[in-house]
Amino acid sequence: MDNALYGKTIQYSTTDKSPLLDEQARKQVQKISGTFLYYAHAVDPTILPALNENSYQQAKPTEKSMKACRQLMDYLYTHPKAVLRFNVSDMILSLVSDAATWC
Repeated sequence: MDNALYGKTIQYSTTDKSPLLDEQARKQVQKISGTFLYYAHAVDPTILPALNENSYQQAKPTEKSMKACRQLMDYLYTHPKAVLRFNVSDMILSLVSDAATWC
């Protein structure tokens, strides 16, 4: 296939052909996603894209999705001190409201 034409009109995607997981491993993938979803919203939002990809596979997880879960857990283990830092800005928010314009 010519690289200049790849994906120009049709979005090509790869399908996961790895074997499906058994019931116990499927529940483990769901627990991992649920646990880290709370962590992502409360502490470290940088992992949300990875969690989003893992959540697509929760209904029928495969070995590839389990590998992705393990990779996420390895990342979180090696970077345990996630910090959200808020800095003061010079931005001034102004709002003008005129109720007469909505009549």
